[in-house]
Amino acid sequence: MEQARSCCWSRWRGWCGTLAAILVLFLVGTRVAAGRLGGGGVVAAGALGGLADAHAAANAAASLAPQSIPVHTAVLAGGAALATNTAVKLVLATVAGGPRFACQLAARLVPVVAAVGLGMAW
Repeated sequence: MEQARSCCWSRWRGWCGTLAAILVLFLVGTRVAAGRLGGGGVVAAGALGGLADAHAAANAAASLAPQSIPVHTAVLAGGAALATNTAVKLVLATVAGGPRFACQLAARLVPVVAAVGLGMAW
């Protein structure tokens, strides 16, 4: 029993370390983009970050607001991260499960992205 716990804990620690590394990478990358390219760079970094993890990319952009960038720019970066992450999920769903599975997933994910987009436009 103890061996099973240690094995599970070892996997959990490895996963947490990977997630932390991704978050740090996005935080540093977004900060560099803000310094060199301004708000547009932050939105682009959010979109690129969404290819891997929408939460980390949105968190990285939010950490810059309101000191380094306006709040609305951070919101746009979070929306861009969500949109690109959803697109990646749909592509992977098409490859792994076929078009029918991707359509079923799209029916659940696209309304969320649309609602976020409407909220940002409001």
